[in-house]
Amino acid sequence: STSNHKGVKFLLYFSVMRNLSSLMQTRSGSDSNLDVLNGVRVLSILWVILGHCYFFLEFAPLENISSLGDILNRKSFMIIQDGEYSVDTFFFLSGFLAAFIMVRKLGKLSSVQIMKATPL
Repeated sequence: STSNHKGVKFLLYFSVMRNLSSLMQTRSGSDSNLDVLNGVRVLSILWVILGHCYFFLEFAPLENISSLGDILNRKSFMIIQDGEYSVDTFFFLSGFLAAFIMVRKLGKLSSVQIMKATPL
């Protein structure tokens, strides 16, 4: 059958129709609430990468310098110009998630175990 072929299996990994239900499902586990924040963190790091790519392109030679003003004034370019907020968002969410996980793990330990693990 064609579903056993490795190439078809590989292409099915990228199928929107096949993966939509798992992408849109909501779970009621303890970690499911943090999945949304991890998703926002991924989007913010992609925004950081996009901003850095455009930053490095600024130093490349331009073939048509007169079109630079048109590019900078586009509404679609505002996401690049406001890229400084992406770094703040990424660092805030990373710190929040790290602190949340640490507090949750410390809540499972006794006070004696916490004192042993804390360096002086």
